[in-house]
Amino acid sequence: MMKQKHITNPRCVCGRRIWSQPAHCVCSKLSPNPTKSSRNAGEGQSSCISKCKCCNHGLDTKIYAAIEIIKQKHKMAQNARMAAEAYRTANPHFISKVTRGNNAFIDSTFASRHLNENVSILLRNSDGQEWEDSAEMFRKDSHQMKFKKFHIFKNDNYLCQEDYCAFELIQINPVVLNVIMFRVNDYEN
Repeated sequence: MMKQKHITNPRCVCGRRIWSQPAHCVCSKLSPNPTKSSRNAGEGQSSCISKCKCCNHGLDTKIYAAIEIIKQKHKMAQNARMAAEAYRTANPHFISKVTRGNNAFIDSTFASRHLNENVSILLRNSDGQEWEDSAEMFRKDSHQMKFKKFHIFKNDNYLCQEDYCAFELIQINPVVLNVIMFRVNDYEN
């Protein structure tokens, strides 16, 4: 039986290191540092290339499809963010992203100019429906504020994590914020 030679940094044909090799891999078939010409010529390849995790050689079609969906959602989120940032109005406003914890944070500059802690706020959607809320300090040591009951507004308006909202101040006493929603799902390519 031929003794297997151990190679310290086995590489795939794409040039990346293969950290975990399948059990059937024979290290001696891998080149320690394949050159560009050897990769193109097929030298230094092994039977484990079809299982390589560093490139698309053997990715299961479901995994590859999931990666493509993630890339597409990321691009859609970028488009929603750009649309929210492009929103302009004469009234004071700020942009916030719906976070994983069902929160929307209030811009500290906007809050210091227009809001007090625990002031009553009405959130109004484009249909004219209103939700009562208030602002609270996110952390005692920071100046960042968040809405206390934003999760109710989020659920009633079917907002998702990564969606963006523009909050436009339309009335000061009581504080009324018109909420313009930029949903990630609206920005499909």
